[in-house]
Amino acid sequence: LEVLQYLIELCSDPGDIVLDTFAGSGSTGIAALYKRREIILIEQDLKMFGLMKDWIETEFKQWHSLFEVC
Repeated sequence: LEVLQYLIELCSDPGDIVLDTFAGSGSTGIAALYKRREIILIEQDLKMFGLMKDWIETEFKQWHSLFEVC
């Protein structure tokens, strides 16, 4: 996550939106949230989406739900 956080800080400002169209396990999204960016994550594989959702919601328990399934 440290490398992703570094790149996110380098290429964006707090409050910016980070788009990951191949989100996988959600590492980019978690790094962006830690750096106070908004996120849009897209993942086609439902298994990976479930893993990503669980990981992010565990990391950020204080937030109700960040996910909208389209």
